[in-house]
Amino acid sequence: MSKDLNSSTIQEILNSNQLVILKFSSPGCGPCKKLSQNLSQALENLPALHPLLLEIDITQNLSLAQQYMIFSVPVLIFFKEGKELKRINGLTGRDELISELKKITG
Repeated sequence: MSKDLNSSTIQEILNSNQLVILKFSSPGCGPCKKLSQNLSQALENLPALHPLLLEIDITQNLSLAQQYMIFSVPVLIFFKEGKELKRINGLTGRDELISELKKITG
């Protein structure tokens, strides 16, 4: 994403009617890397779904991690129209992500 990720730009994006996924991680986090792979595979299995994925490195964006009460990584938070729809903490498998995305999008 070309915009700097800060509280006001993220809030502006979250208020859209598009599904937005905030993915909180850190560079040295093995489970974070695996979750990225699982999420990519899940989204490939749902081609009609076009969410906006914002990856937030908590080591570079500590204030955002604090704002969203991120105490450990990885964390996925799903938003639509400014409302948090779902939060997934920890490493989650591809099939479970597909199931959750289907529930969220109806």
